[in-house]
Amino acid sequence: MRPITVAVVLLFVSASAAVAQDPPAAGWPTLLPITAGPPPAPPITDYLPVRVVEAPPSAPDRAPGQQHWVSVNLLGGQPSAVRAGVKVWARENNSLWLEAYTGSALYDYAYGFGARVQHTTWSFGTGDTIMVGPGVGGQVLPEWYADLGYRNRRGRWVPGDSHDSPLYFLTGDVDVSWLHDFTPRCGFELGLKVGLAARVGGTVGNCYPRDLMWGKSLYPIIGAYTGLRF
Repeated sequence: MRPITVAVVLLFVSASAAVAQDPPAAGWPTLLPITAGPPPAPPITDYLPVRVVEAPPSAPDRAPGQQHWVSVNLLGGQPSAVRAGVKVWARENNSLWLEAYTGSALYDYAYGFGARVQHTTWSFGTGDTIMVGPGVGGQVLPEWYADLGYRNRRGRWVPGDSHDSPLYFLTGDVDVSWLHDFTPRCGFELGLKVGLAARVGGTVGNCYPRDLMWGKSLYPIIGAYTGLRF
């Protein structure tokens, strides 16, 4: 056999043996890079400044007793009346209320209206609160009878030119009350009222309740009240 033929036969046998061998196991070192997909895309920027969104400020906590919006009271004394109030300006600890009442004063029919600041002075943490409320307003006695008679030297009453004369008073007083809240929306109130009423219009006459009035132009406001707040 020729040498060239022998070389070709040996080369064929070597190639067949190499193909018959098992493939390399996993993890066999290789020079080729192993990838699991396309590389990640670079981040896209819009070249805008970073926006910081701030949370809105939370509402300030209200003092105990300031959560109510309506009050209904029964007053006894001077005046004796039924009073209703409504809150018109809510603050953390000093709310503004408008109020109106109807009843009696100086032994006669009277009605009034005004504004009051409700201030939480003390809170005991058990639903009990001390409230202080200074207020100003006006009061009207529309059916006042001005008796212009007088007493003569013998002590006899001499009738005079009497007539109806509504009386008008400017009032200023302070309410001090204990408020107990059964729930955040319902509370029981018990308080005292002290103040002064000054006459700004009308004729008192010569026959008037001297046990209640200081002269013909002033009388003290004093009494107690109770009621509910909602």
